[in-house]
Amino acid sequence: MTVGNFLGGTLSDWRPMAFLIGALLTLLASLLALYYAEPHVIPAIVMILIWGAIQFAAGAPLQSRIVDQAAAAPNLASTLNQGAFNFGNATGASLGGMMLTAGYTYRQLPLASIIVTLITLILAILSARLDRKHRDARIAEQLSVL
Repeated sequence: MTVGNFLGGTLSDWRPMAFLIGALLTLLASLLALYYAEPHVIPAIVMILIWGAIQFAAGAPLQSRIVDQAAAAPNLASTLNQGAFNFGNATGASLGGMMLTAGYTYRQLPLASIIVTLITLILAILSARLDRKHRDARIAEQLSVL
């Protein structure tokens, strides 16, 4: 997780939203690989380490985005972002617990994570499109002033 956080912070400086979308796509692939690796001890351990690194790599661009978008109150926004991370952790654990209680196996948990990650990917793509739309509107406004 530490390696993923470090790499995520370093690589997301390049293009944060592109990196975030790429990290989510990589996370989807790692969850699928984890599903297939789960019956085998060594591959499962390796995939859990890879999954943890990828999962935490996505945190840095999210934190950076929150601070950038909330320039008027970055500290407040940062605390709300951390609260959202904690809420996500609790919700994921609850979802996993409900699945196990309902009779699903541990092997099936990555499949539920794939669904949650797909929803997150869709939201990230929509956010990137909104960013582009607002940037284009600002450029058009600046050109009209000239």
